[in-house]
Amino acid sequence: MGDKMNRSHKHQLQKLKAKNEYTHEDLEIAQELLKQDDPPFNEEVEGVLHKIKNILKEKNDNNQ
Repeated sequence: MGDKMNRSHKHQLQKLKAKNEYTHEDLEIAQELLKQDDPPFNEEVEGVLHKIKNILKEKNDNNQ
């Protein structure tokens, strides 16, 4: 079984984790990352995805 994980995927995840402000584009990137066949990686992505959704929701609520 080969290593399907791409280093750029891990790099993208690290970049997302380091951010404090997110856009819908970031949300799409995280959703794409979830398509990887790597449960531990996906668990990390889920956490970031949750954080992005919360921040976008908060931003959206503040703009109304």
